[in-house]
Amino acid sequence: MTFSDKVYRAKYEAHLKHIRDWCEIDLEATRVVRQRLYDRARRQSGAAPETKTITGLSDASRDRLRLELAALATAQDSGEEGDV
Repeated sequence: MTFSDKVYRAKYEAHLKHIRDWCEIDLEATRVVRQRLYDRARRQSGAAPETKTITGLSDASRDRLRLELAALATAQDSGEEGDV
């Protein structure tokens, strides 16, 4: 069988939408599951483990920073100078 973009494009796009919807439920949990699936596939294929670190903020870090920014903005709006 020969790969054909015309045949598989719609299927791929539908699958990708499902994956993105699934990831939106809990990004951190799905990231862990996706990494495990990826690592297992690499092991089973005989590929060397990948040691690249994940870049960007975790959801927990993003939430904490969002709260800190809101507190800083509130403090500045109320005239409190604090450590900023």
